[in-house]
Amino acid sequence: MEKISVNQIIDVTVVALREFGALISTADGQKGLLHISEVSHFFVADVTDILKVGEKLIVKVLEIDASSGFIKVSLKQMSAPSAKRVKKHRQIEKIDENEIDFTPLKEMLPIWIKTAKEQTHD
Repeated sequence: MEKISVNQIIDVTVVALREFGALISTADGQKGLLHISEVSHFFVADVTDILKVGEKLIVKVLEIDASSGFIKVSLKQMSAPSAKRVKKHRQIEKIDENEIDFTPLKEMLPIWIKTAKEQTHD
């Protein structure tokens, strides 16, 4: 079995998918986990949308359990987030209040508040 160390870049194969991530294996059979939070720089709701069983990945080793040899790896640390996607996720849409008539909302707000208060007292 090849000696693997933290921060090493290794090849792994996805052997199973779970809600919390992917179970992986190295070529020599060492087992590990690619947690869903380490799959992408962006939110991943379902790991099956991104990974498939049998898929080969190049990952970075984050941790190694000294007693079991179980490894934790990261796919997202293999690349920086694209500037275009970061900008898209950070972009806040500005609303010009002069272009949109908020009067109907303003008129309905007191009614909605009163209704909500009545429902909480029931």
